[in-house]
Amino acid sequence: AIMTPPSLSIPQENTRANPKLAPWVHGRATRLLLLAGLLAACLAPLGAFANDNTGSEAETLVAEYIDAWKAFYPSRAFAYGDRTSAGVFEDFGGSRVDDWLAFNGQAASAARSLLASENLDLQARTDLKVLLGQTLDEQANWREDDPLHRQPQWYAGRVSQALTHLLVRDQLSTSTRWDALLNRLQGVARLCRLGVDSIEQGNPQRTERALRTLAGTRAFYEGGLPDLLDTWPGAASGSDLRQAVDGSLDEAVTAIRALETHLEALLPDMDDPVAIGLERYTAKLARRSSAQMTPDRLREQAGAEMRRVRTLMVEEARRWQRSLDSESAPDPGLSDEALLAAALEAMEADREDNQAAFLEQFVTLTEASERFVEDHGIATVPKPTTLYIALSPAHFSGAAVGGVYPSGPFDPQADTLFYIPSVPDDAPPEARE
Repeated sequence: AIMTPPSLSIPQENTRANPKLAPWVHGRATRLLLLAGLLAACLAPLGAFANDNTGSEAETLVAEYIDAWKAFYPSRAFAYGDRTSAGVFEDFGGSRVDDWLAFNGQAASAARSLLASENLDLQARTDLKVLLGQTLDEQANWREDDPLHRQPQWYAGRVSQALTHLLVRDQLSTSTRWDALLNRLQGVARLCRLGVDSIEQGNPQRTERALRTLAGTRAFYEGGLPDLLDTWPGAASGSDLRQAVDGSLDEAVTAIRALETHLEALLPDMDDPVAIGLERYTAKLARRSSAQMTPDRLREQAGAEMRRVRTLMVEEARRWQRSLDSESAPDPGLSDEALLAAALEAMEADREDNQAAFLEQFVTLTEASERFVEDHGIATVPKPTTLYIALSPAHFSGAAVGGVYPSGPFDPQADTLFYIPSVPDDAPPEARE
């Protein structure tokens, strides 16, 4: 077993969590979620395994790592369905990052030691290999990318998404939701202050995008969020709780503005390149692909796939051409490229021009896609379907523009939210376009 550093201590309500973890992966936490999927529901309380059982030691090691991961990345854990992480926000100050990297180093050593045993079954060996890859990737990414000091966009991304899952999900009680909001707003302010104290360099183009993201989030905090909170039950205007939230909201706005000011002052002298360089890219690619992919091999496969997709697009454009009558069909003598351009232009002109029709189109297409998957035996689709499709809420304009929010392995039966970006029907024509 490995020891969790004090700064990574897990809240008591998280320590004994034993979720039913679904066997699928998503997003940047791919390695970890695959690991969770492979474990399924077999996680037991930490320390409950016999020391002479290598397979049980592997399960203990993995369970400890998942708990520590949730404590270090609570927003990711909440996004993947862990409700107990809702009221916690990332804290990368003090020694926490160093402790996290040391913890990953210990976990890597423990995984290597267990992998040397011949007494592992296939599942335990696979779990440990995935865990080992996760720990190596964590250590390398933090040390190579140095996000605390050289990536303003890293801060902007975490600030802009701090409340997203709190706003889109309804699995929390009223009091828990308000407490989570309060804690996350305080966390946003803390992270922005860390950025002011830590950021020294960055890429100018990405920093400009980070500034736009921060400005959009601040505008949402100043306008849309207070209006949204007026609709939440449980904290009437003027109550102690609402006053505390409003105070934390003001604190977060002030901290975001301070981070913007800091970045604006640094921007003229920023000169980090956009590209990370061949050596770092090769290393990252090898880690992400378990050493199965090289840049040359990836380029070859990607090129072949793009050519294949282009061919399929042209074939579909030809079918579209043949489906039209002679008066409306494009010239039969058009080249492939010209025909494809005509087909794409026709698709653009055929788009829906109001929110209700746009939403109905996505609902219809999604249902048709589900039937296609079932009819052709491509995959099983559990019933009832836990996919909720809706237009992106108006208050998302400063925090997120649509997107898919999966239930995650810690709460696999929750709805997956499919929010579709939309423009209000009464928006100016140039904005709608």
